[in-house]
Amino acid sequence: MSVEEKKRSNGVAHVSSKNNQEVEHQDFDLKNYISEYRGHTKIKRLVFIGNKCPSVRLAAFRTAISELKKGRDVQGYTNIVSTARELLQEGLGDEWGYDSSWVETMRRENNERDHTLAAEISKHDDDYVPAQAKRREYIKFLQDCSNFRDAQIRVRECADFAHHQNSVEDQLFCRLAEIENLIYKEGSEFRPTMIKLPEIWGPKLKTQFGTKAAVQAKIKAASGIHHLVKGQFENAAHVFKLISFEIDCPEIISKRDVAIYGTLCAMASFRRAQLQSSLLKSGEFKKFMSLVPGLVEMVQNFVQCKFKKAFEHLESMKVDVLLDYYMSKHQKDLYQKIHELAVVQYFV
Repeated sequence: MSVEEKKRSNGVAHVSSKNNQEVEHQDFDLKNYISEYRGHTKIKRLVFIGNKCPSVRLAAFRTAISELKKGRDVQGYTNIVSTARELLQEGLGDEWGYDSSWVETMRRENNERDHTLAAEISKHDDDYVPAQAKRREYIKFLQDCSNFRDAQIRVRECADFAHHQNSVEDQLFCRLAEIENLIYKEGSEFRPTMIKLPEIWGPKLKTQFGTKAAVQAKIKAASGIHHLVKGQFENAAHVFKLISFEIDCPEIISKRDVAIYGTLCAMASFRRAQLQSSLLKSGEFKKFMSLVPGLVEMVQNFVQCKFKKAFEHLESMKVDVLLDYYMSKHQKDLYQKIHELAVVQYFV
């Protein structure tokens, strides 16, 4: 494949001969962008951008490596340092090179913590409250180590105890932990039952996880991402447009993501009347859209058949879409569907 270069107002997209798309974005504000995330999602996005965008590659990998050394994920650290060295060679810098001392120390601490937590759970096995507290602590520990398979096993165990005790807090913890495992461990299946909250949770009850609306928003965001990853744009749009602005889960998604994912998925699958009612006349979703300059105007132009202006803005977003962890591989299909729907609706 020949190298294709397309000038953009905010960057240049390059398609390499190896069919690996690199995205040049000289004005990309990595620091502000990545500040909207935390945990595994922050690391995944940094590494993805580092692999895709040469202009911020060094900063992305250095930031990812520094973040990893604040945690417990030894294998993730080892893999990412190796990738960074391969791409940047000596340019990575010794400070961000492989730290064998940290690796050995953290491995030892992780093994000791693993055995301690398992023993404490067994010790309190007949006493629900302390045992469940340790189960929750163990799940978070396993997630921190990126051991999502064992974390999921522990989630199911914790959920069984929570169900028998009718514990709202523990049921919510398990539901959210299971969703996080599925988001972090790609390829897992998101079951429809996972979007339902425990029936015993009343509409006014607040928990340590926030209000009912905030927790529902987090679950819907995860469901929307799952649909997007599978290329189910219409399903994703229906989920994203219903998310409450109360959402606060940087470990999964940002509010700007909700706006962009929901808008582009809707433009690729909704008729103009539905775009008008679901996006432009929706006070809640419009709050999300207002966080992204030009997004409301783009949809308005699309609805009003001012396609030239709508497509100009859509094209200006292309570089950012290509640097998005979830949208990048669907960019071509999304844009094609949006253009095709515009043609169909123009003649209706």
